[in-house]
Amino acid sequence: MTWEREIPKSQIVTYNQSGSRYSESFRSRASLSEDQISRGNGDLLLRGVKVDDEGTYWCKVFTTGIYYRHSVDLTVEAPVSPVRIHQHGNGITCSSEGIYPQPELTWSTSPPSNMTLQNRTTVHQTEEKLYDISSSLTVPDEDPGLIYSCIIRTRRNWRRVFLNNPEPELLVQ
Repeated sequence: MTWEREIPKSQIVTYNQSGSRYSESFRSRASLSEDQISRGNGDLLLRGVKVDDEGTYWCKVFTTGIYYRHSVDLTVEAPVSPVRIHQHGNGITCSSEGIYPQPELTWSTSPPSNMTLQNRTTVHQTEEKLYDISSSLTVPDEDPGLIYSCIIRTRRNWRRVFLNNPEPELLVQ
């Protein structure tokens, strides 16, 4: 039995009668349950998953003249972590770090308002390929006492925070 990664093409582990042989790059992070293989269970456990691990993996088995091949697609996600919001003068800043895939950030008010929310959003990708996001919103001088909210979302996860203006109050949903 062999587990391989499709792109970039690399072998993760090979198992035969003499045991398992792991590639150097996966040795400390991958493992097979060798006692389960005779029962037909060739599950691969991958620990410390990184964004770079995303992709297709193949399990290949050749036994009694029959060749089996099965693929598994690994999708990596780092959900939106706690979101911070704070007021500074006539501005409000909303931010979160360590998110994958790239998040989106939107502002809204309660009750809904017709005014245009002037904001500046920056997204930074870290060396680990995770995303940090921050947005600053300028509050109008004649603030009608609105509650401002910031939503940070990915394809499967989101968090919203609220700020009552002018008295800041942090709430996380």
